[in-house]
Amino acid sequence: MSLFKVLLAAILTGTLIGLAGCSGGEEKAADDRIFATEPTEGIYVSPFFNLSIEMPEGWNALTPQQFADVFGVGVDWAAGDDEMMRKRLERSMGDSSGIFAFFESELGAPVDFNPNVAAIAENVRLAPGVKTGNDYFFHMQKLVQSMSVEATYEIANESRKIGGVEFDKMNVGLEIGGQHISQEYYAARHGDYIVTFMVTYSTKQQHETLLRILDTITLDW
Repeated sequence: MSLFKVLLAAILTGTLIGLAGCSGGEEKAADDRIFATEPTEGIYVSPFFNLSIEMPEGWNALTPQQFADVFGVGVDWAAGDDEMMRKRLERSMGDSSGIFAFFESELGAPVDFNPNVAAIAENVRLAPGVKTGNDYFFHMQKLVQSMSVEATYEIANESRKIGGVEFDKMNVGLEIGGQHISQEYYAARHGDYIVTFMVTYSTKQQHETLLRILDTITLDW
């Protein structure tokens, strides 16, 4: 299975694609204050979002450069030969910033599947009607349906408390390289941003592990 397609399953098909038409047509660099750093071993902190999370021992965190590289590869993969879609995705990149991404194994490790948890933020200041995670999921589905990405989406109409904050949930199923991959997205609006946490897994045990990681998140909102 392609390394980048595994990574894109966790990131691209979610908030990276953004809201169609909400960028305002002007590209801007993602705010590097958003990406979480590791001031204490195993604890990653994003002061911009008053967020902290514990990475399990032995897991692997993406660097900001690795995250940025995925953005670029993701646009190529999702847009294909559709130049209009490519421009829409590139505009969205300007308003999207990775917060963290943790993988159980190193990228490229000889494993059948590499479960992961990631977070990304998108500035939706020009979309005042997007008030909840479910509002965001609605637009996300519409854009994905116009892409050549085969996925099933189900807005769960339920929520989960993460760091004491209610996040709306969406379930996603993907078929990549003949393997079924499951995802859960948890999204909420905070100020001008939609913050989304994503867990990507192929077994029940992996799912339980990823939810335990989400339970370590603290948010001072």
